[in-house]
Amino acid sequence: MAMKKCTLNIFNSRDQKCFLWSVLACLHPPSSDNPGRVSHYKPYEHTLNVDGLSFPLQTEDIAIFEARNTSISVNVLSLDGREFCVEYCSPERQRPHYVNLLLLDDGATDKRHYILVKDVAFGPW
Repeated sequence: MAMKKCTLNIFNSRDQKCFLWSVLACLHPPSSDNPGRVSHYKPYEHTLNVDGLSFPLQTEDIAIFEARNTSISVNVLSLDGREFCVEYCSPERQRPHYVNLLLLDDGATDKRHYILVKDVAFGPW
């Protein structure tokens, strides 16, 4: 049985930039082992405009991120019990790069973690 690898969790215990690392993982997928390492994405950190944004990024600030990075659209799902909920659905679906993320949240704003969803059966939302 083949292992499914539809998500990618970037291990970033030293910062709160899981949103940024997940977006960069989508834009610059590493060809090596251990794609969950931040070191693969650090060289691209300054290719995105995140001026004035604070991390962990709140879902209401994703529209600001998209306005500053005009080739990227972002969609965010979360889990509510055993069901998925749409936290943010980008109005910018025509952009060349779309990123699907899963937001894990324990209810506290400082305990949020974004995970890249690499494979969604139904494509961009």
